Amino acid sequence: GVPLSPAELRTLLDRAQDDLAAMRQAASLPEADREAVLAERSKSLHLAAARIRDTGDPQAVVRIGEILAEAARHYDPARAALATARSVFRDIRDAFEARDAARLARLPGMVQTLHALSASPELAGKPEQATVAQLVEEALPLEKRARVRLEGYERLKDRRPSGVLVVQEPGPFELELGIDLLGARIRARTTVILPVSHSVVLLGNGSCEEGEGVAGIDGCTIREIRADEVVLDYKGEELRLRIGGEPGPK
Repeated sequence: GVPLSPAELRTLLDRAQDDLAAMRQAASLPEADREAVLAERSKSLHLAAARIRDTGDPQAVVRIGEILAEAARHYDPARAALATARSVFRDIRDAFEARDAARLARLPGMVQTLHALSASPELAGKPEQATVAQLVEEALPLEKRARVRLEGYERLKDRRPSGVLVVQEPGPFELELGIDLLGARIRARTTVILPVSHSVVLLGNGSCEEGEGVAGIDGCTIREIRADEVVLDYKGEELRLRIGGEPGPK
């Protein structure tokens, strides 16, 4: 399990107690409002429960079990656990797609929370348990890919793109010419030399063109150089670095 300080455990238990109190008070609300409050508070409660159970702290686990047992009188616990798991999975997917290193760094912890939710006693023997287990299976590849991306950003932290140069060099182009002469089509091919432009990104203390590997970083190549960012491939994962900005992804 993941250890928490006594203060952190106390905060989670206090939050869970507040959620339970709000669920009790929701009984006097109109049906639509009551459903919204119960759903939101159940989600918060089950997230706290997942973290507390993951610590293995005996007293805290017993107390959160008591709180959940009373909460079950107000809102179906399996339904609440499933809704919470779906919410966590959406957060996992959003963090993965955001291409933001800070959000990617939180993704493994969210997957761990999803694991803990899948082991909730409230789901035992319920149809919802299979759905949550499927969400865990779908989250695991995202976690693996996120770790690769984070590794790539870490290795590139000293390779900030500082600018882009547009280089022009002569290059051969083959032209095909055709004319109609007395009803016959005459074709001719010739090669001409024209200027060819390509971009070079200044990366750290060196420079790279599209398709080139980044020196000193195995499995990392420049996929595309854009006006404001560089798109790289690192071990099959796409990374993006701002040009002229702070180190890290766009």
